[in-house]
This record gives sequence, structure tokens and C-alpha cells, in this order.
Amino acid sequence: MSDQLRRFVFLQGPHGPFFGELAVALQQEGAQVSRIGFNQGDRYEWPEAFPYEAFNQPLEDLQDFLQFYFQRRGATDLVLYGDTRPAHRLALEAARRAGIRTHILEEGYLRPHWITYERQGANGYSRLMDVSLKEMRGVSAEESEAEAQASPPPARWGSTRQHIVQSLRYHFQVWTRNRAYKNYQRHRELTLTQELGVWLRRTARRPVDRTRLRLTERRLMADPRPNFMVLLQLGFDPSMSAHSSFRNLTEMVEFCLKAFAEAAPDMDPETMLVFKAHPLEDGREKLHRLIPETARRYGLEGRVAFVDGGMLSDLLNRPTVRGVVTINSTAAHQAIWRGLPTMALGRAVYDKPGLTSRRPDLKSFFSDPDAPDKQTYQVFRRFLEATSQIRGGFYADHERGLGMGRLVGMMLASEDPYDGYVRSDAREGWPEAAE
Repeated sequence: MSDQLRRFVFLQGPHGPFFGELAVALQQEGAQVSRIGFNQGDRYEWPEAFPYEAFNQPLEDLQDFLQFYFQRRGATDLVLYGDTRPAHRLALEAARRAGIRTHILEEGYLRPHWITYERQGANGYSRLMDVSLKEMRGVSAEESEAEAQASPPPARWGSTRQHIVQSLRYHFQVWTRNRAYKNYQRHRELTLTQELGVWLRRTARRPVDRTRLRLTERRLMADPRPNFMVLLQLGFDPSMSAHSSFRNLTEMVEFCLKAFAEAAPDMDPETMLVFKAHPLEDGREKLHRLIPETARRYGLEGRVAFVDGGMLSDLLNRPTVRGVVTINSTAAHQAIWRGLPTMALGRAVYDKPGLTSRRPDLKSFFSDPDAPDKQTYQVFRRFLEATSQIRGGFYADHERGLGMGRLVGMMLASEDPYDGYVRSDAREGWPEAAE
């Protein structure tokens, strides 16, 4: 660690007290911390004892504002959650020009119960996109085969309830006390009032939706027909919009059903396509209507199903599953770990030879799916665990402190978390991974 005094500037973080707790931990290691807030929710979650400055100008003025702020505070580091929202893209560019180190936190690539820490970028902007499996081989040179077995991905989504509670607290502040931030712009398409309306309608329908879900799951578990699963993401997921050609789920559904219809002559005529909704899907694109209507247009009546939630692990454990399709969801780890053929339609850190399908298009994948290599996945997962993945979480009380010490140490280190594992001397003598 350098002897230079480190001055960390925080931007927007995950909902809840995580950023405040991280700031305390950094200060205890001798660093200085401050925050720039974009709304009253940011102010509410930041400890009163630490410097805070509101940004209430138009977004196009942000880079000039940051340039002055960095100079005034002698900033050395910038901390943010996610790197796709417009304000954060502008901030990363301002930091690059100023020669300031950046720290990007994201939901774990191995989620749930993991946090991602990177410096260059996350998801499609991650350094992982350019690290080959051959380079990853060196990470476990000292491990025995038994020790090297990565644990299976958890069956449950994670701290969903705590996530919702923290989000409601944050947005209540924005909704009721945001007058000082007259130029605040949300990074999502819907206004806060519109999004609240969507969630209220979803909550009111929950008893009926749960009954429908149980019936759908029961039918699928008993259905003997072979099937492919499509793991849907949230329509406003920045990983989808920034790292794929799809603007929304409507386009993705259309794309998948068209390819499935085109591949039909080369498949068992009984083969089904099952769409699985994200656990936090709020119904804004009305998938329960969109999917069957689109299926009818392609003559696929009776061969398409929609599961609005449910336990992914149970659905993937069915012996009838032939493969999985996603854009770049981290849920793909569940499929790859089980040895299920997996096709990624967007840019994903796990979209590598030996892990995901190398078929040229989705039609070819449906016709002849190619399975992942178990040993290659073990290499990939162990590499992530040793570098950018930190055990813990952003929302639940019992998870926030789990990896805080490791995270602070990584932030204060001079090297990027990947640097120590991609040098040639760390890989010498190791067999090549499947490429």
C-alpha cells in the first residue's frame, strides 16, 4: 500500500447503508472519504460525520463539476456502484482525465452472496472479457483436485426482502424530500411515481400470481417433453441495455421464438421453449400476454410456457432440460455448473469457449446444443473467487460485514485484483484450458 494519503470520493451506491459502512472502514484505515449526492436518498444514506456535497446542476455539467471537486479535495480515488448509468459514465471519464483510480462495485458474478469489485469496468466493460481461460489456469496451481472443486451456486436468489426494504427507504426520501435536487434525472425510463404504480399493481396481484405459478411449476415438473429454458432479465437491467443489442424483453422474446420456430424441423416435434421470469420482474412488459401471443404468431401453440418466478434450481434439475438461453444473466452459472448447454446472446464475462455455446446462432443452438466442460467451469469459477469476487452482500445485515475487510484491502492495494493472476510467471507449466 502506498504511503500517499488516499482520498476517496463516493458517488451513487447500492440502496441501504453499505456505502456508509464502507466509508467508515476506509477511514479507520487512515483514508479520507467524501460523497457527491444526486438526490435526497444519497444524502439520507451517507453518515452525517463525513463530507457531503449535492450535485443539483444539469447532468451535462457533471464533468466540469467533478473536475473542480477532484482538484479542491485532492481526490485520489472514485467509488461507484455500477458503471452504466449516465452519471457514472461521465464520472468515469472525468476520473480518467484526472488520473484518479476508480473502484467499481457490482452484484456478484457468482451471485447470490457475492460482491464484485473491479477497477476498469464491470460486466461487458470488465477486464474479464479479455482474460482467456488459459490465463486463468494459474490461479490454482497449488491446489489439489479435491480442494479445487468450486461450490455449487446457491439455489435461492439471495436477500430479496432486504433489497426491497432498502430500496423503499431510499425512494421514499427521493419522493418526499427531493426539492433541493431540481435537476435530478433517474437513470431508469419510468418516473418514480410510475414505477411505484407498477409495483403496487404487482403486489395486489401477488396472491393470484402465486397460485398460477404453483400450477405452472407442477405441470412443468410432470411434463415429459424435452425443453429449452430462456432465463429472462429485468427489462431495465443495464447489463442488458448496455451489453446487448436488445432494447427490451419484447425484442428478446421475439428473437428467441423466431429462432425456435426456424429450428423446429431439426428438433423433436415435442420440444418446448420455457421462459423463466426474473425474481424481481414487475410485469411492466406484460410478459404473461406477450409470450403466448408471440408464440401463436409463429405457430408454436402448446409448445411455449411462461414461469413467472419460482425456484430456478428446481426447474434446471428436471431431466428434460436440453439447454438454456440468456442475454448475460448471472443465473447462467446455475446452468453451466450443471453441465447444461448455455447460449449467451449478449456480452457476458462467462461467454468463453468451454463454458457457453460456440454455435453461430440461436437456431443452430436449438438444433444441436453443445455442452460446457465441467473442468473448464471449475477453472473459471476458482479464478473469480480468487480475484474479483468477495463473499457477502449489499443489503442483509449479516452479509454486509462479511467481506468488508477484504474489500477495503483490495481498494487500498496498488494492484488491480486481476494483475497478480494474469502474469505469465503465475501460469508457467500449467495445462491449457479448453479454448
